Amino acid sequence: LSEKNEIKYENLKKLKSLQYYIDFFSGKDILYVLDKSSIKTFFQPIISANTGEIYGYEALSRGIREDGSIIPPNELFSKARNMDLLFFLDRLCRETVIKNAAKQNISKKVFINFIPTSIYDPQKCLKSTDEALTKYRLDPKNIVFEVVETDYIEDYPHLNNILSYYKGKGYSTALDDIGSGYSDINALLALNPKYMKIDMSLIKNIDKQPKNQEKVVNYIKVAKENNIIALAEGIERKEEADVLIEMGIDLLQGYYYGKPCEIPQTTVAIETKLFNK
Repeated sequence: LSEKNEIKYENLKKLKSLQYYIDFFSGKDILYVLDKSSIKTFFQPIISANTGEIYGYEALSRGIREDGSIIPPNELFSKARNMDLLFFLDRLCRETVIKNAAKQNISKKVFINFIPTSIYDPQKCLKSTDEALTKYRLDPKNIVFEVVETDYIEDYPHLNNILSYYKGKGYSTALDDIGSGYSDINALLALNPKYMKIDMSLIKNIDKQPKNQEKVVNYIKVAKENNIIALAEGIERKEEADVLIEMGIDLLQGYYYGKPCEIPQTTVAIETKLFNK
């Protein structure tokens, strides 16, 4: 309020906590990212366990500070959330991914992350995303919208509304973080996604973790029963990949097959133990 204004009841709607202003000041990098659309897209390959070839790519967004350094993704999104700017950041990331996927002439599946808590009305909030996909002429059948931060989900009807909107446009949907310890697997599968990604916390050293092997086998079984494609993420070693393939996993992702790069890799340099061998 200006000095001349009195403090009145109706002014309470302008009230913000001190922490809000602290976050806003410390989040100047976020403001720069949004103002300058300072986002880079990195593509990490997703491998078919049946063929050993690249099935598609997960697109990962990274904010770039004014000095050119990368903002760690956890910092980027947590600060945007605290500053009530998550909607704008999430939208910018989606649209930048679409532009860069077209620029790289990617003709395989592209997994595009989105945060459902940032979307209040699919018809309004996703309109610009639809327009970007049309503008850059990406084939809807190759676009997979991936729900991230499933541990934040409380309103499943709202999420189902968002996913139904995407499906109605001809896109596929995926759920991330399955098995992370937060996700309600039954509620998530009721959303009828085409893909589910098994969390890397279960994948790390799975060849040495019988309990995690049991959990992953069960997830793969549930996926097959529901006609869902199962993807294991966070694979860093051959032994992990071999165990997962023996379990019947459909898709594999991780540093073992390729790191995220601005220019997507087009081949896999290592051999994969395949189902059909």
